[in-house]
Amino acid sequence: MGEWYEKQTTPGLGSVACRRIEAPRGAVLAVCGVFLFALALCLLTQGFAGEAAYAAADVLLALFITLFVTAGTNRLKATRTDRLLILSGYAIRLLLALLDACDASVLTWLTGGYDDFYPVSLAYFRGDYSGYYTNYPYVLNAIYQVTGPDRIAPMLINILLWFLGFFVMQKAVGDFWGRKRRSLVLFYIFLPYPLTLSCCLMRESLISLLLMLSFLLLLIWMRRGRIEFFLLSLAAAAPAVYLHRGNSSMWIADLLVFLIWDPGQQRWRLLNRKLLLLPPAAALGLPMFNRYFGRASSLRSMLELISTSLWVDPQGRAYYLPGWSMTYRNPLQFLGNSLYMMINFWISPSPWFWSAPLDPVGTLLDTIPWLLFFGGYFKCMRRRDGDRRAFAGVIVALVFTLVYGWGTLNAGTAMRHRGQLLGVLVMAAMLAAGQPDGKTRRHSPI
Repeated sequence: MGEWYEKQTTPGLGSVACRRIEAPRGAVLAVCGVFLFALALCLLTQGFAGEAAYAAADVLLALFITLFVTAGTNRLKATRTDRLLILSGYAIRLLLALLDACDASVLTWLTGGYDDFYPVSLAYFRGDYSGYYTNYPYVLNAIYQVTGPDRIAPMLINILLWFLGFFVMQKAVGDFWGRKRRSLVLFYIFLPYPLTLSCCLMRESLISLLLMLSFLLLLIWMRRGRIEFFLLSLAAAAPAVYLHRGNSSMWIADLLVFLIWDPGQQRWRLLNRKLLLLPPAAALGLPMFNRYFGRASSLRSMLELISTSLWVDPQGRAYYLPGWSMTYRNPLQFLGNSLYMMINFWISPSPWFWSAPLDPVGTLLDTIPWLLFFGGYFKCMRRRDGDRRAFAGVIVALVFTLVYGWGTLNAGTAMRHRGQLLGVLVMAAMLAAGQPDGKTRRHSPI
């Protein structure tokens, strides 16, 4: 019925023994079956019960997800304190979602105006497909077909997706023991802007989980060398690309890792036979380039087509880099401008572009924590007991930043987009951190 985890000693925290009490499997399945039956009954009676059936379904969904999160937290290999922190993060998100269900302006104010998806998805639900605002409203419409056109159901599902990220992390790193990994868990739970995004009607929670799954499968390929895991990594990122084509950066990063990582010797090799695949890969990628960007007659015209496609017209007062030129004379200038855009993507809202009282708050609560995170990440990369595969996170971050850096000139949008990579970078940092304090050397389970 129960099982003891090994005793952990963390400096400053003392010895902590964690017991995992498991309920009988039959009882858990029975409770889940009752909830699902009641939920289905509410949906089937909607024809004559009206809005009351949808309201009851929302309540049952919230109770079911709460039960799932509570039971799932008990399955995580973490200390009791860590589990309480995870449950606290869930409770905060649930409270914000319920507040937003009562007054939609709550999360709209916290996220700087996110509510563009809801009216478009409602139009789709009513059969009006004349408007288009990315592909996420199609996902919301599919949810509405089951739960009704209520904003609370997809918000609860987004919170659940955020929680499932812990299981992806655990699969990659084994457990959450140790001071460094605890700090990374806290970063994943409480980083303010991603916290609000994970409980509102936006696509970031879904994209983040998909990117984490893709990165996990990439790590498995790096360990085992079986090509099916690499192909599954590409497939897992495909829905994220469907939601936002900027996430094709994950495909590019996967290919780069595939070219320079040697699964047999478990090390990075910049020069190897797989580089011979570059010419055929470029030939296969040319039709896709022509489809999304246009036909290029020279390298310069190719750069111009890429920059024009990635360009997003800035909106609102949070626009940074005013007067930025999109004209390039040569590839060297393109690379220099790319570096400048990539840096601004991570440091915005930067002090020299503050234009409103809330801008310093964004710098304090999002930019500075990210900079501290990268400082710790690169410091861990120097550890000899860290996992060499952690460098794959750097490759993903660089390609992601290059693509999104060119397509983002708004501080709020930059904060939202970089939050999509939170789970992937936390996983990579956990691998780089090596074994927890006070434990013998150990490897990732994959």
